Amino acid sequence: MIRLLDISRLEIAESVLNVQIPSYLVEVSYIGFKEIPPLKDTAETLAACGETFLGFFVKEELAGFLSYEMDEDIMTICRVAVHPEHFKKGIASALLKEAEKAAYSLRTIKVSTGKKNSPAISLYQKTGYSKTKDILIQPDLWITCLEKKV
Repeated sequence: MIRLLDISRLEIAESVLNVQIPSYLVEVSYIGFKEIPPLKDTAETLAACGETFLGFFVKEELAGFLSYEMDEDIMTICRVAVHPEHFKKGIASALLKEAEKAAYSLRTIKVSTGKKNSPAISLYQKTGYSKTKDILIQPDLWITCLEKKV
């Protein structure tokens, strides 16, 4: 089941963090870069981030989430995370579909991930996103940007 999360509540932010950290540690293993910003978050920084969060629950346990921001006619997906215990269950795809419902009146949805994060890039491409560019953030880190026209 997918529900809107009130990330401003610290107990919700803590539960999100309990999914975010193990999920992004897996991304680190793909991209080989340990300093990604989601690993530096705290419950307080999440509670204050201003993003809209959708949570996917399995038996009342948060198994994955997606966050986004909307600006005029663009939705930017900020985070997609699934706890490693729940990988390969269609959770990320379901969260993307749910987020797209909120973007029905917009023109574009944008997302980015580490260039070497092939599972994430594959997921986005399978759900209709197209690669737009790769950006060198620093010598050890490339980011792939993707978008989907709504």
